[in-house]
Amino acid sequence: MSSVGIGKDEFWKSIISGTSGISRVSSFDTKEYRCHHAGEIKNFQPEAFINKRKLPYLGRTSQLSIAAADLALKDAKFPLSKINGHKTGIFIGTTMGEKLIEEAVDEWVIRGSYDMSKTKIAQSSANNIPANIALFFKIDGPNYMIPTACAAGNYAVGYGFDFIKRGDLDFAIVGGADAFSKLAFTGFQRVYAMAPEKCQPFDKKQKGDACG
Repeated sequence: MSSVGIGKDEFWKSIISGTSGISRVSSFDTKEYRCHHAGEIKNFQPEAFINKRKLPYLGRTSQLSIAAADLALKDAKFPLSKINGHKTGIFIGTTMGEKLIEEAVDEWVIRGSYDMSKTKIAQSSANNIPANIALFFKIDGPNYMIPTACAAGNYAVGYGFDFIKRGDLDFAIVGGADAFSKLAFTGFQRVYAMAPEKCQPFDKKQKGDACG
């Protein structure tokens, strides 16, 4: 799941053709910002992976994570029946966690609305992401959320590897997940860590350390 494609085939096609996933931000108004471009996942259809009735109970990061896990299991030709009865764990890394708390703060600050259901508060916890994957696939082994920012996905892979190597688990679903975040976009812009139009760190004309 990324701004250049849903699934490995679309992703790989974009990579080898040099297609960039960086475009003008569409999820919120950036007129007050110095930067206006980012990598958003704009064509994700969660109902293609998750029953519509369950979507209101899942944050966007959980939706993306479940869909990615589903694609990974299918790509590996690894049916859930093979997992059942075995020790299976879930390790997910993240920077921002779920977007629900960010959306709630947006409501409070911008719209002056202080009404937030207890259900949404409960859903906003970052550890819900691996828990939601476990519930979706009916996996009852350990699940861990690893909130170590940029390196979180790598940590998740390492944790899964260690658990299997020690013999604590037979299988592990691992990875990193973050929905596009206004809070992260704002923070990275304020510390001058964003390029004005597109990320090109190995280009002679790169401007990855500041906004124009």
